Amino acid sequence: MTCSRCGGVMAAEEFSNLTDGMVPWFYAGWRCLYCGDVVDPLILRHRSRGRQAAEPAKQPLARARRRAA
Repeated sequence: MTCSRCGGVMAAEEFSNLTDGMVPWFYAGWRCLYCGDVVDPLILRHRSRGRQAAEPAKQPLARARRRAA
């Protein structure tokens, strides 16, 4: 897997929090060895939904610019 931020190499990592809150949590993800960006399945899902929602909004704007020209 390559980093979407810098193009670097991503390494699998397990993240956890055992001290804050009442319930400890664990999740698996990837960390970029170059820039430190962290990605997990939930982040990837939200990013893909964000791109899908943003794409249709760009089309009407482009049409409006063509009509104005």
